[in-house]
Amino acid sequence: MDMVRQDLYNRRMRKKIFRTAFHDSMEPSKKTCCLHVLGYRIRRTHIVDVRQGTPCWFLHHFHTPVNLQTTNGIIKTAPNTFAIDEPGKPIYHGSDSNWLHSWIRISGTAVLPLIQSSGLEPAIAYALTSDEDSLLWLEAIDAMMNHSAGMDQERVYELIKLWLGRVYFLTRRRKADPVPDAVLVTRRFIETNYLKPLSLDAVAKNACLSRSQTCRLFRRFCGTSPLDYVIRCRLQHAQELLQTTCLSVGEVAFESGFNDIYYFSRLYKQRYGIPPSLARAVSQNKKR
Repeated sequence: MDMVRQDLYNRRMRKKIFRTAFHDSMEPSKKTCCLHVLGYRIRRTHIVDVRQGTPCWFLHHFHTPVNLQTTNGIIKTAPNTFAIDEPGKPIYHGSDSNWLHSWIRISGTAVLPLIQSSGLEPAIAYALTSDEDSLLWLEAIDAMMNHSAGMDQERVYELIKLWLGRVYFLTRRRKADPVPDAVLVTRRFIETNYLKPLSLDAVAKNACLSRSQTCRLFRRFCGTSPLDYVIRCRLQHAQELLQTTCLSVGEVAFESGFNDIYYFSRLYKQRYGIPPSLARAVSQNKKR
């Protein structure tokens, strides 16, 4: 499994953001299962509002908090929320600021039975703790659709079935609660100030909470501690610098809020599976 994850990580480094249209018509297919479009970590800055719905199914993984149409009305979700849009129903999701999601658009006679057998329901927000599983399944689906031997829709159907089963297993039908304002305030504060020296006291004070309240609420709705989230933001910033600049690894560490290059390298490898020096080499090979 480690080799599989490493291979998929390499694919992710090569195709960090992509949208692939396999069957770009919005008309539903008469096939058993037809994958129309796959989007991978697509960044948007507007609300998607389609009141009349579409003829197709959408399976979404929202990496960042969004406003989402559910059976309980429009709610503010936590990051890493999974949701299903069914044909003909209103679609409303997104944010006025930057937000990130991955998705597939599918149709076919077998899709409704597939959704029903998964135990998941449309228009429900399912809270996950990370995006790792969704990204791995999406990468596997994309790889199957682009296989040199040609598309194998039956295998794609099985991969989608496994993805839905994994989401159900991880959530056990646990519906996502609206995120408290204090958690949103804390998240925005960290995302705005993560390159500065930050302490738990400063984060808690900004949200008008105690240290213990801050940690408990943030972990519940974001799946990690506030300070771990600071580190995650810094590492994501470092990853972008390694891919887009000629800064040395030491300079990248400093520009990303780390004062110790060895500590930075260890955290980077723990997060992404390879040391930053190798990530830089991968990025340089891509540009050749």
